[in-house]
Amino acid sequence: MARVEAPSVSSPVPVATVSDVGILVHDKSKADSDPTAMKLVRSTDRIEACMGVEFGYRLDLTGLTPGATVTFDKVVSTPPLRKPDGRVTTGYTREFPVEVPGDGVLVAYEGYGFDYDYELVPGEWTIEIWMSGKKLASRTFTVVSCPSPPAEPK
Repeated sequence: MARVEAPSVSSPVPVATVSDVGILVHDKSKADSDPTAMKLVRSTDRIEACMGVEFGYRLDLTGLTPGATVTFDKVVSTPPLRKPDGRVTTGYTREFPVEVPGDGVLVAYEGYGFDYDYELVPGEWTIEIWMSGKKLASRTFTVVSCPSPPAEPK
């Protein structure tokens, strides 16, 4: 008798479209999960390392199973950053589950914001989104020093 393997069942890998790449502003009055909470201010991949600056991109994912919960990994790679406790980091990976809307389309803004002095390091910064071991999106930003404020006239 021949052995018959059951077909494997896996989550579909969505089609990813990246847009709105650059400097973003976050409307703090809206929930983080609301895609309208972020807005592109300037289209660029050159970012000034100034406190409060947020940068990243819009990610549209289609082809997901409506109503399903899917898990993504956000991978942020940075130049070496020395934290206040002396540890050095070159980025992080964060896993996040998301419930897919009824139309199977997920819209999210993925990015990074400079909130601490130790983050203000020039170099290449990359933000990636992965699902089930497959890279869906990646953008690299060139972070440059924040311009010095103009000198006070004497």
